[in-house]
Amino acid sequence: GLYVPSDDDYLNWVKGPGFLVSNVWDLGLAAQAKKLIEEGQPTMMTELVRGKRDAVTMDVVIQAAHAGDQLAREVIEHSGLQLGIRIASIVNLLNPEVVIVGGGVEKAGAYLLEPVWRAVKRYAYEEPASLVDVVPAKLGDNAVALGAACWVIREVFVQA
Repeated sequence: GLYVPSDDDYLNWVKGPGFLVSNVWDLGLAAQAKKLIEEGQPTMMTELVRGKRDAVTMDVVIQAAHAGDQLAREVIEHSGLQLGIRIASIVNLLNPEVVIVGGGVEKAGAYLLEPVWRAVKRYAYEEPASLVDVVPAKLGDNAVALGAACWVIREVFVQA
Protein backbone atom coordinates (compact mmCIF):
# COMPACT_ATOMS: atom_id res chain seq x y z
CA GLY A 1 0.00 0.00 0.00
CA LEU A 2 0.95 3.60 -0.48
CA TYR A 3 -0.12 4.68 3.00
CA VAL A 4 1.13 2.82 6.04
CA PRO A 5 -1.08 3.51 9.06
CA SER A 6 0.40 3.58 12.53
CA ASP A 7 0.09 0.22 14.24
CA ASP A 8 0.26 1.51 17.79
CA ASP A 9 -2.12 3.36 20.05
CA TYR A 10 0.40 5.83 21.46
CA LEU A 11 -1.08 8.82 19.66
CA ASN A 12 -4.72 7.85 20.15
CA TRP A 13 -5.01 9.88 23.34
CA VAL A 14 -4.18 13.07 21.44
CA LYS A 15 -7.48 13.23 19.56
CA GLY A 16 -8.60 9.65 18.92
CA PRO A 17 -7.71 6.71 16.68
CA GLY A 18 -6.34 7.69 13.30
CA PHE A 19 -6.21 11.40 14.05
CA LEU A 20 -3.07 13.01 12.61
CA VAL A 21 -2.90 16.27 14.55
CA SER A 22 0.20 15.01 16.31
CA ASN A 23 1.89 14.70 12.95
CA VAL A 24 0.98 18.09 11.66
CA TRP A 25 2.37 21.32 13.21
CA ASP A 26 4.86 20.23 15.89
CA LEU A 27 4.38 16.44 15.78
CA GLY A 28 2.43 16.70 19.02
CA LEU A 29 5.64 16.78 21.05
CA ALA A 30 4.16 19.08 23.68
CA ALA A 31 0.89 17.14 23.91
CA GLN A 32 2.72 13.83 24.29
CA ALA A 33 5.07 15.26 26.91
CA LYS A 34 2.21 16.85 28.89
CA LYS A 35 0.31 13.58 28.95
CA LEU A 36 3.33 11.64 30.20
CA ILE A 37 4.12 14.30 32.82
CA GLU A 38 0.50 14.12 33.97
CA GLU A 39 0.94 10.35 34.36
CA GLY A 40 3.84 11.03 36.72
CA GLN A 41 6.77 10.25 34.43
CA PRO A 42 9.98 11.82 35.81
CA THR A 43 11.47 14.52 33.59
CA MET A 44 13.48 17.72 33.76
CA MET A 45 10.81 19.35 31.60
CA THR A 46 8.85 19.97 34.82
CA GLU A 47 11.76 22.01 36.17
CA LEU A 48 12.22 23.88 32.89
CA VAL A 49 8.63 25.13 33.06
CA ARG A 50 8.71 25.61 36.88
CA GLY A 51 6.01 23.00 37.42
CA LYS A 52 3.54 24.59 34.99
CA ARG A 53 2.69 21.58 32.84
CA ASP A 54 0.70 23.75 30.41
CA ALA A 55 3.89 25.72 29.65
CA VAL A 56 5.51 22.66 28.02
CA THR A 57 6.08 23.42 24.35
CA MET A 58 7.86 21.73 21.48
CA ASP A 59 10.92 23.87 22.22
CA VAL A 60 10.92 22.79 25.89
CA VAL A 61 10.82 19.12 24.85
CA ILE A 62 13.70 19.66 22.42
CA GLN A 63 15.71 21.63 25.00
CA ALA A 64 15.25 18.86 27.57
CA ALA A 65 16.27 16.19 25.05
CA HIS A 66 19.49 18.04 24.24
CA ALA A 67 20.14 18.35 28.00
CA GLY A 68 19.90 14.56 28.41
CA ASP A 69 16.27 14.07 29.48
CA GLN A 70 15.30 10.48 28.64
CA LEU A 71 11.54 11.10 28.52
CA ALA A 72 11.97 14.02 26.12
CA ARG A 73 14.19 11.87 23.91
CA GLU A 74 11.60 9.08 23.89
CA VAL A 75 8.82 11.52 22.95
CA ILE A 76 10.92 12.88 20.08
CA GLU A 77 11.94 9.39 18.95
CA HIS A 78 8.33 8.22 18.85
CA SER A 79 7.30 11.30 16.90
CA GLY A 80 10.21 10.72 14.53
CA LEU A 81 9.00 7.19 13.86
CA GLN A 82 5.46 8.45 13.22
CA LEU A 83 6.75 11.17 10.91
CA GLY A 84 8.95 8.62 9.14
CA ILE A 85 5.90 6.43 8.47
CA ARG A 86 4.14 9.40 6.85
CA ILE A 87 7.26 10.32 4.87
CA ALA A 88 7.54 6.71 3.68
CA SER A 89 4.02 7.01 2.31
CA ILE A 90 4.99 10.18 0.44
CA VAL A 91 8.16 8.52 -0.86
CA ASN A 92 6.13 5.54 -2.11
CA LEU A 93 3.60 7.78 -3.81
CA LEU A 94 5.70 10.64 -5.22
CA ASN A 95 9.30 9.36 -5.23
CA PRO A 96 10.82 12.73 -4.23
CA GLU A 97 14.55 13.34 -4.29
CA VAL A 98 14.49 15.32 -1.04
CA VAL A 99 12.12 15.68 1.91
CA ILE A 100 12.79 18.72 4.07
CA VAL A 101 11.77 18.48 7.72
CA GLY A 102 11.02 21.89 9.22
CA GLY A 103 8.57 23.79 11.34
CA GLY A 104 10.89 23.85 14.33
CA VAL A 105 11.09 20.10 14.93
CA GLU A 106 14.33 19.99 12.96
CA LYS A 107 15.97 21.57 16.03
CA ALA A 108 15.75 18.11 17.64
CA GLY A 109 18.47 17.00 15.22
CA ALA A 110 19.44 13.34 15.29
CA TYR A 111 16.93 12.60 18.06
CA LEU A 112 14.24 13.12 15.42
CA LEU A 113 15.97 12.37 12.12
CA GLU A 114 17.43 8.96 13.04
CA PRO A 115 14.00 7.45 13.84
CA VAL A 116 12.59 9.14 10.74
CA TRP A 117 15.22 7.34 8.64
CA ARG A 118 14.54 4.00 10.37
CA ALA A 119 10.85 4.28 9.53
CA VAL A 120 11.46 5.40 5.93
CA LYS A 121 13.80 2.45 5.36
CA ARG A 122 11.30 0.05 6.92
CA TYR A 123 8.07 1.27 5.30
CA ALA A 124 9.07 2.78 1.94
CA TYR A 125 9.81 0.63 -1.08
CA GLU A 126 13.51 -0.17 -1.30
CA GLU A 127 14.37 1.73 -4.48
CA PRO A 128 12.68 5.06 -3.73
CA ALA A 129 13.90 4.86 -0.12
CA SER A 130 17.46 4.50 -1.35
CA LEU A 131 17.11 7.57 -3.59
CA VAL A 132 15.45 10.03 -1.21
CA ASP A 133 17.31 12.32 1.15
CA VAL A 134 15.55 13.47 4.33
CA VAL A 135 17.17 16.67 5.59
CA PRO A 136 16.50 19.30 8.23
CA ALA A 137 15.35 22.73 7.09
CA LYS A 138 18.17 25.24 7.08
CA LEU A 139 16.29 28.53 6.76
CA GLY A 140 14.63 28.40 10.19
CA ASP A 141 12.21 31.13 11.12
CA ASN A 142 13.20 33.18 8.05
CA ALA A 143 11.90 30.63 5.54
CA VAL A 144 8.55 32.33 4.89
CA ALA A 145 10.10 35.79 4.48
CA LEU A 146 12.81 34.43 2.16
CA GLY A 147 10.22 32.58 0.10
CA ALA A 148 8.11 35.71 -0.23
CA ALA A 149 11.14 37.76 -1.25
CA CYS A 150 12.11 35.19 -3.88
CA TRP A 151 8.57 35.19 -5.25
CA VAL A 152 8.57 39.00 -5.53
CA ILE A 153 11.95 38.98 -7.27
CA ARG A 154 10.76 36.34 -9.71
CA GLU A 155 7.45 38.07 -10.41
CA VAL A 156 8.83 41.59 -10.71
CA PHE A 157 12.26 41.14 -12.25
CA VAL A 158 12.49 37.75 -13.93
CA GLN A 159 9.12 37.67 -15.67
CA ALA A 160 9.06 41.40 -16.50
